[in-house]
Amino acid sequence: MNVSGHLFKWISDFLSQCFLNIKYGNSRSGYGQTRQGLQQGSVLSPVLFNIMINNLLSFIDNAVPKINSLLYADDLVLWSTGSDIPKLESTLNSALVTLANWSLKNDFKVNSDKTNFELFTLSTKKHNINLVYNNNAILRTDCATYLGISLDSRLTWTKHIAKVVENAISRVSLLKRIAGVKWGSSQSVLTYTFTSYIRPVIDYGSELLVTASDSALSKPTIFPGDLRYASGNLDLVLPVHKHNSLLAELRSAALATIHERYPDQDWLHVFTDGSATAPFGRAGAGAFSDSFNLKEPLSAWSDSFDGEIYAIFMAFRAISTTPGLNIVIFINSQAAIKTVSGYNLFPSKLEFECKQLINSFLCTGREVVLQWIPSHCGIHGNEQANKLAKEASMLHPPCHPMPLRNAKRLLRDKLRQKRISTLTELAVGKPWSCLLDGQRRAQLSALSRVEGVACFRIITGHDYLQAHLFKIGLADSLLCPLCKSMPMTGEHLSACPALLLYFMFSCKTTMEFSFLLERHLLYIGLQDALCPRGLWGLKISVNTTKPQPSPFLDCLAELIIYILSHPSEFVRRESVESILPYLAHFEITESVLSAIMHCLIDLDPFVRTKFGEIVGLALKPLFNKQRKDICEQKIDEMLIMKLQAAILFSKQSENVHFQKSVIYSIGEIGKVSDGGLLLITIISLLENYMTSIPTIKVVAFSKLKEIAESKFLKMHDLLKSYKDAICKQNQQSILPYLIARETSLSSVLIECLSTVLHVDKREVLINNFPFIFSHFVRHCDKGELEKALIFMQSETGLELGSLLRCNYQPVHNELLLHLSTHYQQVFSGLSILAFKSGNPDGNNCMITHTEEMANYLQPKLLGFLVFFDAQMLKSSLDDKKLALESLISIMKIMGTRAITAVRFKLMATLRLTLRFKDGNFPNICCKAWSAFVRSIEITCLGPLLNQIIVALLPLLDIEPVAVAEIFNYLIIEKRTYLSDFFHDLYFVPDTLELQHINGVLKDYNESPSSLTDFCSLLYHSLKGISHENLEVRVHALEKLKQVLHSNQRAIFDHLQGRESVDNLLSHLVAALIGGCRESDVRIRTALGDCLGELGAIDPGRLDMKSTRSKETLANFYSSIDDEDFAYALIQVLVHSFLAAEQSGIQSFTCVPNILVQSQPERPMR
Repeated sequence: MNVSGHLFKWISDFLSQCFLNIKYGNSRSGYGQTRQGLQQGSVLSPVLFNIMINNLLSFIDNAVPKINSLLYADDLVLWSTGSDIPKLESTLNSALVTLANWSLKNDFKVNSDKTNFELFTLSTKKHNINLVYNNNAILRTDCATYLGISLDSRLTWTKHIAKVVENAISRVSLLKRIAGVKWGSSQSVLTYTFTSYIRPVIDYGSELLVTASDSALSKPTIFPGDLRYASGNLDLVLPVHKHNSLLAELRSAALATIHERYPDQDWLHVFTDGSATAPFGRAGAGAFSDSFNLKEPLSAWSDSFDGEIYAIFMAFRAISTTPGLNIVIFINSQAAIKTVSGYNLFPSKLEFECKQLINSFLCTGREVVLQWIPSHCGIHGNEQANKLAKEASMLHPPCHPMPLRNAKRLLRDKLRQKRISTLTELAVGKPWSCLLDGQRRAQLSALSRVEGVACFRIITGHDYLQAHLFKIGLADSLLCPLCKSMPMTGEHLSACPALLLYFMFSCKTTMEFSFLLERHLLYIGLQDALCPRGLWGLKISVNTTKPQPSPFLDCLAELIIYILSHPSEFVRRESVESILPYLAHFEITESVLSAIMHCLIDLDPFVRTKFGEIVGLALKPLFNKQRKDICEQKIDEMLIMKLQAAILFSKQSENVHFQKSVIYSIGEIGKVSDGGLLLITIISLLENYMTSIPTIKVVAFSKLKEIAESKFLKMHDLLKSYKDAICKQNQQSILPYLIARETSLSSVLIECLSTVLHVDKREVLINNFPFIFSHFVRHCDKGELEKALIFMQSETGLELGSLLRCNYQPVHNELLLHLSTHYQQVFSGLSILAFKSGNPDGNNCMITHTEEMANYLQPKLLGFLVFFDAQMLKSSLDDKKLALESLISIMKIMGTRAITAVRFKLMATLRLTLRFKDGNFPNICCKAWSAFVRSIEITCLGPLLNQIIVALLPLLDIEPVAVAEIFNYLIIEKRTYLSDFFHDLYFVPDTLELQHINGVLKDYNESPSSLTDFCSLLYHSLKGISHENLEVRVHALEKLKQVLHSNQRAIFDHLQGRESVDNLLSHLVAALIGGCRESDVRIRTALGDCLGELGAIDPGRLDMKSTRSKETLANFYSSIDDEDFAYALIQVLVHSFLAAEQSGIQSFTCVPNILVQSQPERPMR
């Protein structure tokens, strides 16, 4: 390096014998001597490095003359040019050998991992080049980076431009955030940010782009908008967004901007707006301020955008006479702001004049701001400007030349219409042209381009055909890629179920349904059913033949359900008429009928009215056919249930117009129905005829009259023909009101009722005594109740005690059924029953306390539970809710002792309520389960814990909060008493509501999920899969499958690593094989999964003989007189009682009692 003398000695002394220490806080370590290297941060370090590496380039140039080199700091580039690739490879390898020799001589090390090479050429031929440095191959790249410049192999600079754009966009986002904070920052801050942070990224290396193509340079178009951000003159970035914000939010944000940034004392506020009656019709401009109100019409062939620009021009023209204040123009069109404030190479005359006015104001030193505000959100100035613009658009337009922009647009539209008409003429006679004539083409053109193309291709078959692509070698198979069942031809596309299903879920209007319907009619040969009136012009005729199958039918059914239940009122209104053509030609299903009948109680009055007009004609085909099979009987039952639910819903709404529309529809259904459905309609109309609302009475009476006329009967003949059914169905409601009269006429009417029912009068009163007594207890005072009972005794000839004994349990059931709604009245009625029948303790005083009432009701509790089960299975949803709420009240009265005694029966009854998920029934169900778990003695609650938890899991998705509260009571509040049973709760799901509960369950070491001993895991799993409850067994088998899957090594050790297999594994295999006799599909599937996880086992290693022999000996008895036979029989019966899924199966609970009573006294086992 030619460094000698005192300089060399000083450098040597400076770098030798250096000592360093480490400081941490106020402490220092001892000193240590550095053996090599320089101090970090020392100015001498880069100087010495440059001096050391300075002769590298000359060294390489002298050794390899054909090599060019460039060095920047520690980045070295070697290159060579030529047309002979082998020579270039040899030259570069020689240079690499020279570099390796220099590095070895000067104790330098080159980073091979960061070293790569690239071939720059325009040739498309591939060249294999191998460059080696120190026996290590150098990697080849297609785009090398040097000093931040990306160099692609063809030097097109596309990758470098893309990288610059990416970096600039990421930095522009910061500029947008700054501009959007508190409705923007100052102009100086935005400009400084752009020039110092964004522009250097864009300008760096721009000199190299002179060789880039025009197409590469035209791609980055993001920067003009960013310049407007940087200038601060265009404020379009707001903290709220018009399309996803409430109007109140938009209004408050806009007002905050106006008052904070532009106070009235410093700024003149002007609001402008433009309006047009049509795209090329009359247009007007309006400007509003505290100083002036301006409105002017525009020339013909103008649009709303022209109105926006002219309103700005008009405002500035008026402001020229208002001196002093700065000016802010509030505009609701971002396009207008960009046009006026931006640069346009060919501006219109109006735009040019507007910009001139703005520049003249800026020259006077006054500040001018164009501020965007949201439209139609309640800003007074904007609303006034909009009003002025609309008024101006109605004025006579002046005569001015048409703007160039509007002329181009008009010509483009005319040319497009001409092209469409030409193509239409050319399409005449083509096979597909008949599908797109008339109104269908108009509706198709109203769709968006994507939807229109999809509809056209489905109708005509002009889609990409897989069969054609397979022929020309562009596809591997000719099968349809959607259904993968048949070759994809044009004919197959028109019937592909998968394509139609996708199309069904993509459509938003009923036009698509019409396309599917017409395609189906064409498919089954009903082309003559299509009318020339349009899409919905279908001849409604009854098809007496069996509906023909079609791949379109399932899609049509799902589509009609979708559009009839669409959340948009407009779609439901347009699609309600689709009921007519569908029911006229296709076989009805329960799901479709359910969706159709929901229109009966639709919240939109137009839908209900339209449905009432067509429902009779729509359902008529159902009643003209011979309806004998089970499916059609179910349809009748569904119609009856829907009508009853609609009547109840309309009454609960307390909306007269709603009730009238429902009654009207029911009357229309009655005109075409027969049998039980006709009876329901007549009874419903009679009930509404008895109401006190005059308009409802009139509608119900008129519909009854129309039903009679449709049956060619007079009204009294119609009612007379159904009097037996009407009286039989309503006798429980009629008798209390007749008895309340207590007159001879009442007795005569009761006699007439019994004659119609073909039952003795005395028997009618006795059979309905529970309903009569319950009605008077709930709705009448004590005096009226006594008079009614005296009347009953005189009519039946029986004393009150005899009447009660005849209907002892039913009377209690009817009273307890209404305990939740009439608690005090029912309590008094039960006290009367207790007094008349005599208390068990011999005390004939009236019951006044709940403890006494609980003692009285305890013997009758099981009877009410049976009655409750019947209510759950047969009654309407409202009656089910009433019964369940009353059951909650009963549990609160009875207390823990009585509820604990019937806990198994009550739990089976509560399981029955889990079937119903409509309305708020699941919430009431959760309340019942909560009352149940709180009404059981804590000592008896533990064994039921896993059954209760698994029963409530289906409700977790519907009522997560209510179920979590029950779980919290069982696991958190009663943790001290029930923790011994937590090891069976391994199936509690990990949800957000149960996080705290799962945290408690994981703390117990006895949980199977935390046991490490494989035998303990199998023991707990074996215990779970033999549980009496079906759901517990299902979850236990799922857990066993996980255990076996995650412990395959332990299973192998038990089977192969020991001389004899553990009996526990033998018992497990026996239990799995024995469980395959289960009737439940889920159990059998889970058992198969567990056996699959267990794998193949040598039967010789399992001790199945001892297991089978014990079971055989345990189940073998010489005769029924064997002393163990009765005990085993009771065990089987009790096990069946506990395992019963339906509460009705538990009715044999008296059998174990009879067996116990019939056995002679023996020592307890």
